[in-house]
Amino acid sequence: MRRSDTDIPLIQKLPAGPIDIIGDVHGEAEALNALLAHLGYTATGHPQGRSLAFVGDLVDRGPDSPAVVRKVQSLIQAGVAQCILGNHEMNILRGLTKQGNAWISGKTESLDNTSTIHPQATVNLTEREEMVNFFKTLPVALERDDLRVVHACWDNSCIELIRNDPNSLETFERHMLRIDREIESHPAMDNIDRGLRRQNHNPLKVLTSGPEQRAPRPFEANGKIRKQERKRWWMDYKAQPFCVFGHYWRTMVPGLPTGNQLFEDHMSEQALGPGFSMCIDYSVGGRWRERTNPDFQGKYVTRLAALRWPEKLLLYEDGSSFQVGNIQV
Repeated sequence: MRRSDTDIPLIQKLPAGPIDIIGDVHGEAEALNALLAHLGYTATGHPQGRSLAFVGDLVDRGPDSPAVVRKVQSLIQAGVAQCILGNHEMNILRGLTKQGNAWISGKTESLDNTSTIHPQATVNLTEREEMVNFFKTLPVALERDDLRVVHACWDNSCIELIRNDPNSLETFERHMLRIDREIESHPAMDNIDRGLRRQNHNPLKVLTSGPEQRAPRPFEANGKIRKQERKRWWMDYKAQPFCVFGHYWRTMVPGLPTGNQLFEDHMSEQALGPGFSMCIDYSVGGRWRERTNPDFQGKYVTRLAALRWPEKLLLYEDGSSFQVGNIQV
């Protein structure tokens, strides 16, 4: 396979020492700046030598995705941070038009399928190319002996399958072609099983979007009726390096249907399942809905969070912090 300037190891090493892992940002630049200030970061680093890791989904839905991308780029260039691919960056790499990503094409959009345009900073063609090229440099997962970081799901078989692959988009498309050939050889397969095969048999899909299963009944999420639901893979994740991820909203957003409730049996500041994993996405991807709610009084229910390691401390953008419970490592 010929390598290009954008070829990178898809699985990379986390640095040694204390680290702060930041959840999905989704274009909420103001929240990110507030969180970084509370964490103690400046443009050149941290006074105690801490480092940052972003779990992906820097972009979409929020008011200023370009500012978030530029901020993270600057922190990476300063040697302060690492960032992995989320499914939203993967959608942009694939050229897909999804809810909340019209900004990358210089367009505005409604996020609730009405005539209301929700303000989002856009980019021109040159800026778009720069950001797409940046997304091409992002790995899919980060690891060290005591810690793992992935966007949606840590699956050892998927990790090993792509560990030596050099390019995320190439890898994604190669596996999707393989899966489509498998589907063609099973003409009796129904549409739900086809969707599940595309979701669960592509390692890039699993790592950035998570595994899914048939839903017992159709439900609405993000304005679509769905017949597949997300699996709670973390319930079986144990006796391994602690895994930090995002992707799954832990906070109910007023006015938005969310489908199956994945965390109803866990407290907000609690590790998941047997205690070897933690989701740190507190739903800022739905903050646009809070702003348009007639009852909104200026105080958000959704939050941007960072997990401080090895302190096992969850810090929010307003400066409040909580010791994470149930961690078993």
